[in-house]
Amino acid sequence: MLYLLSFILILIGLIINKENAKYLLSGYNMLPEKERNHFDLVNFLKFFKRSFLLLGVSYLIIGLLISACVKNPLIFIIYSVLFPLIGVFFIIYKSIGYYKPNKWSWAILTFGLMIIIAIMAGIGIGLAEVNVTIKGNKIYTSGPYAIAIDRNQIKAITIEKMPTIEGKIEGFEMGKVRKGIFKLSDGGNATILSNGKDSCFIILTTERNTYILDYRADLKNKLFEKIER
Repeated sequence: MLYLLSFILILIGLIINKENAKYLLSGYNMLPEKERNHFDLVNFLKFFKRSFLLLGVSYLIIGLLISACVKNPLIFIIYSVLFPLIGVFFIIYKSIGYYKPNKWSWAILTFGLMIIIAIMAGIGIGLAEVNVTIKGNKIYTSGPYAIAIDRNQIKAITIEKMPTIEGKIEGFEMGKVRKGIFKLSDGGNATILSNGKDSCFIILTTERNTYILDYRADLKNKLFEKIER
């Protein structure tokens, strides 16, 4: 993804020129001919090309440094998603200085900012730690994909490695962090709540579902014993 997005960003900076701008340059290609004649296309293209080339090159270099120096793969994934989004948003914002903005310009900027905030919020919520509590005969987990399991319906409980996952049905997935419903290689489905921090998981099997919980390693055996009782 790093190489592909870097290539796309750099290609945008290289390919747009004065001859093809009226076809390829978004916003400018929608202006009436009269407004295009009064648009400072030469200086705008200098800014546009320089900005995308800088964004593409910096995205690649910083990404390579992060992948080489930072052990946590989640940091690289978050960087790969947010850096180009924020960079393109900043370019669009700065480009307003080259023409007279209207309500649609501000609407697009506001919408773009809302998307970035929503993505950041979604990542934050998805990466939140999973907590498990037992109250009476119920096992509860925290977070947007929280579940409540009746202990009387548990048929089996084991601590095992994560089974092979075929794909996500619904929920959140980033690296090894998985929260939601996933399809397993054996053809069944499982509700997985994993922070991706451990190699072994508590697997609860009920009559209707399979639950895979990634819980703090220092409390996993205690939780296992408590549920088993």
